[in-house]
Amino acid sequence: MRALRFFFASLALFACSADDGGLDPDEDAGMTGCAEACDDGDFCNGVERCVAGACVDGEPPCTGELRCDAENERCLAASCDTPDADGDGEAAIACGGADCDDSDADVRPGATEVCDPEGVDEDCDPSTVGERDADGDGAIDLACCNGARCGTDCDDAVASVLPGATEVCNGVDDDCDGSVDEGVLRVFFPDVDRDGFGDRAATPTTACTPTEGLVENALDCDDTNAGAAPGNLELCNGLDDDCNGVVDDADRTALTCASSFGTPPRTFFGCQEGACVVDACVEGFADCNGERSDGCEVDTRSDVEHCGACGNRCGAGGTCEDSTCDRVIDVSAGYEHGCALRSSGRIVCWGANRYAQLGDGTTSPRAIPVVLPTPGDAIDVEVSRFPTVVTAGNASGELSCALTPWLVWCWGANLNGEIVASTSSIVAVPRTIDGLPRLDRNQNQMPLRDRIALGGRHGMVEEDTTLGADSMVSWSTPEYGIPGDFASFPSSSDGPVDRAWVGGTHACGLTIGTNRAHCVGRGLTGQLGHGTTVGSTATPVAVSGGHTFTELSLGQGFSCGLRTDGRVLCWGLNELGQLGDGSNTQRNAPVLVSGVDSVTQLSAGFSHVCALRSDGTVWCWGDDANGQLGDGSVGSSRTTPAQVVGLTDVEQISAGGTFTCALRTDGDVWCWGGNRAGQLARGVTGDATGTAARATEL
Repeated sequence: MRALRFFFASLALFACSADDGGLDPDEDAGMTGCAEACDDGDFCNGVERCVAGACVDGEPPCTGELRCDAENERCLAASCDTPDADGDGEAAIACGGADCDDSDADVRPGATEVCDPEGVDEDCDPSTVGERDADGDGAIDLACCNGARCGTDCDDAVASVLPGATEVCNGVDDDCDGSVDEGVLRVFFPDVDRDGFGDRAATPTTACTPTEGLVENALDCDDTNAGAAPGNLELCNGLDDDCNGVVDDADRTALTCASSFGTPPRTFFGCQEGACVVDACVEGFADCNGERSDGCEVDTRSDVEHCGACGNRCGAGGTCEDSTCDRVIDVSAGYEHGCALRSSGRIVCWGANRYAQLGDGTTSPRAIPVVLPTPGDAIDVEVSRFPTVVTAGNASGELSCALTPWLVWCWGANLNGEIVASTSSIVAVPRTIDGLPRLDRNQNQMPLRDRIALGGRHGMVEEDTTLGADSMVSWSTPEYGIPGDFASFPSSSDGPVDRAWVGGTHACGLTIGTNRAHCVGRGLTGQLGHGTTVGSTATPVAVSGGHTFTELSLGQGFSCGLRTDGRVLCWGLNELGQLGDGSNTQRNAPVLVSGVDSVTQLSAGFSHVCALRSDGTVWCWGDDANGQLGDGSVGSSRTTPAQVVGLTDVEQISAGGTFTCALRTDGDVWCWGGNRAGQLARGVTGDATGTAARATEL
């Protein structure tokens, strides 16, 4: 109805402007037959025009049901015969009034606008919607409308709900913007493990308040494990316990590992494959037992079991200083026992001990070397390679001796008074030789003694100034032409002897200046080397051939010498091939050992011989009943040299009775042969072996 009123009013206004008394400039401009203007000023007639020199009527502005109001120059609807149809005192807009609905007396200008959802414009003012504000919050109820215009209060029953209000998370549109809880909804994540942290990988839920099993964060990296959450200690377990994105974070696990094992000193922990490990130690310390609670428990600067590194044993009697072991500098193989000298001056012995030849105060064999309490400043150690036998009044003993710069110490068998002039059969601990002149350390007598030689029943010590220049002083039984009363080795027909070696029943030495060999003692097996089996018990006889030697070495009934050209010559007993000439024939004069040259050191045992070549290899020949040749076999003698298998870099050799030992350049001692009494120093007793191996206990 309001729309129709507006239409008719507009139409009337339009019609009133149709005849404005003007001229059409195109048609009137050239009038020639019209004496005056054609328009008569009557709106209802339309606008008269001059056409072809004559005035013609215009078109009436009001046609159809419209009637012309000449007075007001407008077209009116036919209904405007009654312009105030509803009788409210206001004519309809279409009839020139202001009544926007002339069919409803309650609708007119000045009427009270009523709040109604139908949108009726009671006061004909489209800007008013009514005044209802039930909650008194200053905003008109949204139910109050005027056409398309309505109030703005979306809940006129609640004063806190109105446009511009603060949106509160309550399921209500507090600011009446059409959205509920916008910007104030909280986001929640599931907390399955109930550790207070939500699953970062889960789909979030929005709500105003949390419900059971939901939390307002997404920080949990493993919602199935309550032990994994931000702020937790990072454990070494293959998991990201603190949810920082790093499994077993190195810096953090180092702290927790250290704490879990009591924070041992000097120790740095790490985590490897989910387990705490000692990762590093302060310099000079190490974790050698693998026990994490004591951390780096070893001072590798001084620990003899872990010197410089875990497992680096200094061996029996060893010392460790500044992470470096002292080393074995001399090894001597006896018949079934051995002794070694360390660079610290300490001596260790092992093997058979029936005659107390180990010097530990007992007669028990030792597969693990024992450390002698004295002497502590030795410079040489030698042991007898001849077995103890007592037959037809003849006795020889298994004894050991050590040399210090001032004294000679011995221990073991004393059957012939080799150590003390008494009837004691053994000397259980080291003691000095009775009657041997002592050098006075306070007077700094120089030069000092520097080498010992032991035979079956004799001992000799090399001296310089004490009893004559370059002399070998002998002690024990004065027999076989070898003095036993601390006299020098007898001079030969070629002059005095300055170095000597002792065998079972004979001795040989090298003359001063000429280095020719001379021997004294029994000669039944040709061991004197002068071409016959006649012994000499007074003056040493020259070894045949005029050879010059750098050193000699004597066994039981035979002798060998290292010639100055690096070849080896042997003479005497040969039933086990100990002369190395390819036969078992006794030789009363020197014969060349086959197949070995460039020899730098020579060692004759009881019935076998070994030679050290310049390339660091060892070659042996003779008796192999106990595998003492080291060629991998046991039981067969060899008449020519065979290389010791698997052994290189040797700097010293020592052939004993049933076994042989070698000292390598790295300080390790290797032994092979018989092991009945533990003479291989491997910690066990057992069968003989023809293969060289490290003496693990040295």
